[in-house]
Amino acid sequence: MRRIISILTVAAVVAAITAVAALPALAQQPGPTTLTATGVLVGPVEDNDPDPTPQFRLTDEATGTTYNLISGFVDLEVFVGQRVTIEGVRVPGIDPLAFNVTSVRAASPGGDTTTAPGGKELPATGGIPLLLPSVALIVGSGILGAAVLRRGR
Repeated sequence: MRRIISILTVAAVVAAITAVAALPALAQQPGPTTLTATGVLVGPVEDNDPDPTPQFRLTDEATGTTYNLISGFVDLEVFVGQRVTIEGVRVPGIDPLAFNVTSVRAASPGGDTTTAPGGKELPATGGIPLLLPSVALIVGSGILGAAVLRRGR
C-alpha cells in the first residue's frame, strides 16, 4: 500500500513540474491584445481554413503591418476597398496578427461606424487563465487519491 501511495505522490509531483515547465510555451504571444489600425480593407480572402468565417486583411498605414481580420459582430464586407479605421481584440491561437474586429468606421470624417453589441470589448478565451485551474485540478486529484489510499489502510 505504501508503494502505491509513493507512486501516486511521485506521479502528482511529476505532473505538476511538467505543467509548470510548459507555462512559458503556453504563455500569451508578445504584442498588443487590442488593436487600432487604419488602412484599406481587403477581402474576403481565401485561406483554406475549414472555419466558414470570412477573413479580411488590412495593412496599417502607420506601421506597415498586415493584420488578419475576422468579425462575427461587424459586417466587414460593406467596407471592402475603403480606407477604414478598425478596432479589435487578438484572436487567441497561433497567429499573433489575427484580430477580431469590434469596431470599423470609414477613415474619412462623417463615416459610418459599426460596433460590437454593447460597445464592449470581447472576452478573452483559453490561454493561461484556463491552464492554471487545470494544473491545480490535476495536482489536487493526485493528493486526494493518495489521502484516500492512505486512509483505506
